[in-house]
Amino acid sequence: MTTLIEFERVSRYFLEKQALVNIDCKINEGEFIFLTGHSGAGKSTFLKLIALQDKACEGAVKINNINLSDLSTSGANAYRRKIGFIHQSPRFIDDFTIAENVALPLRLRGFSYPEAQRKVRAALFKVGLLNRSQDYFHMLSGGERQRAEIARALVHSPMIILADEPTGNLDRKLSLEIMELLLEFNKIGTTVIIATHDEFLLQTYNYRIFDLIQGKLEYRIIERQNNLVKELVCEPLI
Repeated sequence: MTTLIEFERVSRYFLEKQALVNIDCKINEGEFIFLTGHSGAGKSTFLKLIALQDKACEGAVKINNINLSDLSTSGANAYRRKIGFIHQSPRFIDDFTIAENVALPLRLRGFSYPEAQRKVRAALFKVGLLNRSQDYFHMLSGGERQRAEIARALVHSPMIILADEPTGNLDRKLSLEIMELLLEFNKIGTTVIIATHDEFLLQTYNYRIFDLIQGKLEYRIIERQNNLVKELVCEPLI
């Protein structure tokens, strides 16, 4: 398997707090990863380093063996366009329709209007919101808002999807619906990293889990066989 994301002795400090300490890990192309830990453990920081929304104080974050710190301004902007970021609390422009909000990443990337419209319709259809395309954000339910956020994050076919507690405000049924949407994109080769503290999701899906504990990573996988849950330690590097 091909390594897509690599952390080499990465540390990130905020004043006196150590958010991440000497992190070493590899994530393969097309892999699905759960990132977990208590509130304030550094999950958001981990995702932001990959999204190039933050920079490490020490060490290197590499994508396809390229150190993100070495990218030029234009190279960094081009890389950010390959990331789809899903927030726990969607941030939409109130005066724009759902379709107009979902189209924003495409407008910023210079897509023509017809091509943007085609992609927006496809994205909204994929998340089951095509019939709500001309509605406004305040008209949607909590689950619909999260699906609209996913449509906007995925409309430009990103290389990496980063989801920061995407099911944190949803009930179990809606959480599973959001998970299945993300799994569909993972099945076509998109690398997905989900920050979550939902133990139910961790026990439902058998994927590698990165546990952030006091700024350091531990690794495990939970296997479910014949209704029995077995927790295994897995290697940090593949």
